[in-house]
Amino acid sequence: PVQLKEMMAHCLDIHNDGRDLEQLLSDCRETLKYCVKTGHPHFLNQLSTGVDVVGVAGTWLAAAVNTNMFTYEAAPVFTLMEEVVLTRMRKLIGWADGEAMFAPGGAISNLYAVLLARYRRSPEVKTKGHDGSRLVVMTSEQSHFSITRAAAILGLGTDNVIYIRCHSNGKMDTADLREQIATVQASGGDVILVNATCGSTVLGAYDPVSEMADICEQFGIWLHCDCAWGGGALLSRDYKHLVAGIHRYLRDQIKKRPGFHLLLEEIEAPNVCFWYLPPAWRSRPLEQVKDEHLHKVAPALKARMMEAGSLMVQYQPLGRLPNLFRVAISNPVLTRKDLDFLLDEMDHLGQDIPTPADW
Repeated sequence: PVQLKEMMAHCLDIHNDGRDLEQLLSDCRETLKYCVKTGHPHFLNQLSTGVDVVGVAGTWLAAAVNTNMFTYEAAPVFTLMEEVVLTRMRKLIGWADGEAMFAPGGAISNLYAVLLARYRRSPEVKTKGHDGSRLVVMTSEQSHFSITRAAAILGLGTDNVIYIRCHSNGKMDTADLREQIATVQASGGDVILVNATCGSTVLGAYDPVSEMADICEQFGIWLHCDCAWGGGALLSRDYKHLVAGIHRYLRDQIKKRPGFHLLLEEIEAPNVCFWYLPPAWRSRPLEQVKDEHLHKVAPALKARMMEAGSLMVQYQPLGRLPNLFRVAISNPVLTRKDLDFLLDEMDHLGQDIPTPADW
């Protein structure tokens, strides 16, 4: 950050005098030069969907009009557009009727869900505030952090978020869910929401929603489905229950290459998680090096990617497992050639990473 701030000092420094148009255009060029190119097919760091030219045009139009959508009087066109789009979206997923609203992202959507669940349980909270009873939210141990943050923001308390165990494939263990609900209710607590993750951010796992719905119906609990990543499967006729298999090419290539090791072979969403072993490490089985220094390989290789400027891939631990790479395939311009480059470049950059004994 310090180095970048020095390089862009002429753009970042705020002066009392104004800037002419020529300087502003120069600043724009500098901004584009140093920004991460999230629309590039080699950007695989977050769940980025690239850049859509129609979306860019729509963003420009909305910014140019600068309409506040608080009343039909102030925003007649955009209000009608919102109604038409939301109605269409409900029909696409099979709902003939209902209400909907836009949210700026998945984290805020989860906040709204917990807010609604609390209101359903205690409508008087709107006027009288929280009555002090213990309200509990349950979610899988591999769910998004925003569920816990929502509990903190709404005053439920993070201690009242209970994390349900997951199987090795990332799916929620519904036996543990049922047991935890019974435990909370026996202690006088009130479970107001169970969150089902439909496409977890790391493994891309889908919780068993149907079974969870039966449990929630039995106990009278609000079931929320976090579909921020995997919800697009609802729009597919063939894969409405899961998601299309666009990840399979990368998975199959990883299985063929020395030094690359898949975490899971059966994957429901286009998330491929794997470890990379540099050549100096490959004389020993993966299981033997997992508990030693394998967690250091991903950060070392990521640093080389950033230095080269050729790739950007996220890594992270998962439970007790050491750091692994996660490739989330969401950019429509991504091709098989790009996926081949991903593996080739990782292997090229990792050729001389030292053995554990040399760390």
